Amino acid sequence: MKICPRCNQTYDDDNLNFCLNDGELLMETESIDAPPTIMMDAPRQTNDDWNNYDTGFANQSQVNPQNREIYRQPFANPQVSPNTDSKDQILPIISLSSGVLSIVLSFCCYLGILIGPIALITGFIGMSNANKTPGIYQGKNLAVIGMILGGVGLVMSIIMLILGVALSFF
Repeated sequence: MKICPRCNQTYDDDNLNFCLNDGELLMETESIDAPPTIMMDAPRQTNDDWNNYDTGFANQSQVNPQNREIYRQPFANPQVSPNTDSKDQILPIISLSSGVLSIVLSFCCYLGILIGPIALITGFIGMSNANKTPGIYQGKNLAVIGMILGGVGLVMSIIMLILGVALSFF
C-alpha cells in the first residue's frame, strides 16, 4: 500500500509511483499484516568462571576432584602425546638450502646473484630468532652455514658474470 505525503491519498496499486492528484512521489506504508514483535528471554549464563577454564590440547581428558574421568576431548589420540621439544628452525633450513642452491646455480646461469641474498637474509633472521628466543627457535648453526654458502654463491656468481662479460669481448 502506498500513500501520498502531500494529500494523504492512499493507493492499493503497488505499481504506481506518483500521486494521481498532485504528482507527488508515493511512499510505502507499513502493512497491517506485519508479524508481531517477539520478546525473547535473556540468554542464560553457561560458565561463571572463564578465567580458570583450560583450553589447552595437552590434556587428553578432564578429571573431577575424585579423579574420575569425565570425558575425553574429541579428536584426541590417546597414544600420541604432543611433542613439546621441537623448536622452529624453518628459516635456517631455508637459508641452508638456498645457500647450496646458490653455489650450484652460480656455475651455469648466474642465479646465485638472486638466490645468495635470500640465503643471507633468511639466515640472518633465523640466527637472530635463535639468539633472542632460544626456547622457541633453534638452528643457529644451520643459519650460519646457510649464510656462508649464500655469500660464497653470491661472490662466485658475480665473479662468473664478470669473467663471462670479459671473455665475450675477446
